[in-house]
Amino acid sequence: MQMHFAPKNLLNELKINNKSFIVSYGSEPVLINSIKEDISKSCKELDIEKQAIVYDFKLTVDEIKSKFQNQSLFSKKTLFEITFTGGKISKEVKDFLKLLTNEISDNIFIIYFVNPTKDFLKSAWYTKLIENCMIISAQEPTPNQIRTAIEQRTLFHKVKIDDEGLEILINMSLGNLLFAENEIKKLSLMFKENPIGVKDLIYQISNGSKFDGFQLLEHCINGEMDKTLLAVKNLQQEAAYPIMINGIFAWFFRALIKLKYSPNSLSNASFQKLRIFGNSQKLASKAILKLSANEVERSLEKIKEIDFISKGLQSGDAWFEFNAFCFRISRIMSKK
Repeated sequence: MQMHFAPKNLLNELKINNKSFIVSYGSEPVLINSIKEDISKSCKELDIEKQAIVYDFKLTVDEIKSKFQNQSLFSKKTLFEITFTGGKISKEVKDFLKLLTNEISDNIFIIYFVNPTKDFLKSAWYTKLIENCMIISAQEPTPNQIRTAIEQRTLFHKVKIDDEGLEILINMSLGNLLFAENEIKKLSLMFKENPIGVKDLIYQISNGSKFDGFQLLEHCINGEMDKTLLAVKNLQQEAAYPIMINGIFAWFFRALIKLKYSPNSLSNASFQKLRIFGNSQKLASKAILKLSANEVERSLEKIKEIDFISKGLQSGDAWFEFNAFCFRISRIMSKK
């Protein structure tokens, strides 16, 4: 049975259901990486060539069709990976995709809609498009889904912990799937498939590099520019993934913008609803008072840009951009 938060054997599922198309919507890093790793593994095993297409509004239907013709003579079939990073798609491309999904093809297609709006997912065109496709949600788990998501990731990586251990992992990762995944992978490497006791679990998590990322966030919000630069440098030297550290800031600033526009006053309940606990509540309160809504929105745009660079969807140096972003936030906070 295919697990929602740990997709696997996707191409086999396609074959069983006699389909050629997968549509994935959302940009949660753990789920996107899991989907892509599973598909790459199957392509290698089945000798399927992969052809990547990143769409922008300037790309014409003829240009897309030409990419479909660049198939290797030695491959039995090709998997076309089409990524839409924005919501704006030309009518001719929409018509072409809808026609494509209605045809029987020897090739395989996976379409990623990275940042779809709710209106886009409810549109008549999208509803018609997905009629003959396998649909996978790659959106961030809601607070009610996070336990199931983390539990499925532990099963996926064959990490054996009991209910108490699972609860500790959820709480110490602050309900964030990206950082839970980082810890789960580390536990998988250290303990293989052996049962993990609660004491060992707490010790390993409390000594993880995850907290360095939260310390960096704390230095930024406290306006400690020297410590901010030092923390970024140390994280880079330790070969941390920028997408994971950037994920902390994405989680934090997404919560900030919701709190900024909330008609209700700040409360413990409003913080917990957004998965902000402990010291992070103090940081959020300080940031809400000192950062304008415009500054928070611009920060989210920069975080999105760094995320795209980290995923290879946009050119640039992720660490350079992240360093500059962190320093700018800490400088703004130090002056107010």
